[in-house]
Amino acid sequence: NHDSSSRQIEHANLINIISRITPILYEYNIVLDISIDDNL
Repeated sequence: NHDSSSRQIEHANLINIISRITPILYEYNIVLDISIDDNL
């Protein structure tokens, strides 16, 4: 169950980071190519 909670926290953190930087990316017309491995 710890692995599940840890994974949920990692996903929440990733979503939070993406939501914070998205407006900046749009403003400056920046495109990121992001890959996520199986560990996340």
